[in-house]
Amino acid sequence: MRQVGWGRALVTLWILFLAGVANAGELRGRLLFGERPAAGVTVSALPFEAPLEQARREARRLPLPPPLATVTTGTDGTFVLTVALDSGGKEKLFTVRFEGGGATPVSLDGVWDATETDDLGDHVLLPGSKLSGKVTDAAGKPVADADVALSTQPDRVEQAELEAAPRFTKTAADGTFHFDDA
Repeated sequence: MRQVGWGRALVTLWILFLAGVANAGELRGRLLFGERPAAGVTVSALPFEAPLEQARREARRLPLPPPLATVTTGTDGTFVLTVALDSGGKEKLFTVRFEGGGATPVSLDGVWDATETDDLGDHVLLPGSKLSGKVTDAAGKPVADADVALSTQPDRVEQAELEAAPRFTKTAADGTFHFDDA
């Protein structure tokens, strides 16, 4: 008798899982470094922020909102990003960001809804490199806990649909800072 109860529960859970997957948007694409696949790059669906909301968050030095979904590109540079629908039927808008895996972080121009399924095509990313430095005051003393912002110059982003995504860090006690994806 217990086995029948557990079996029904598992079937019910499986049906609910499949219903959730069916109610999700899916974005596909491929990332490259030149003509070479960009493996290991994180593709994130970030909640959409209106420009004023984004400016306020950045002015307050608050972090990005947590992603709605993330996926990592495979060895061939391809990805499938699945974003589940809001359970209340409310519109769920998001933007797409590519970062990590040796790439300079960029955002894909556009806003998507969790109901959309689309092929984003191929996108060529710029490889990142390490950058470090030291912040000092006028007397040459290290400045600890200083905010450091890094953004790619717009002319360095080779595709019009990709927008540089700024990165932020703080200096260490000795005034040093570093970025792995400059």
